[in-house]
Amino acid sequence: MFSAMQCQVARLVTGTDTPDEVISQEYAAMLGSNRSVAAMRLDAAVRQYGLPFQQAWDYAIKDFREIAEQYNVSPATLLCLYVEWCNENGKKLN
Repeated sequence: MFSAMQCQVARLVTGTDTPDEVISQEYAAMLGSNRSVAAMRLDAAVRQYGLPFQQAWDYAIKDFREIAEQYNVSPATLLCLYVEWCNENGKKLN
């Protein structure tokens, strides 16, 4: 699933303490269609700020938390999912 490093970065960025195993379990439990919809919603939320990802993050963390709550997953899980989706769809987090 996700490497220990990916999970660690996701925890640091989101400020959560979700264990690696839980991130993997939450990700695996999400239907593929839900993963895509969640990622597209996140992408739209991040892009609405019109800033590079690093600068938009201070605003987008609120969106990540809200969407994570709707899917009953950790924001760290959602960040891992979003980064994976971006890689799969040729999108860059600038």
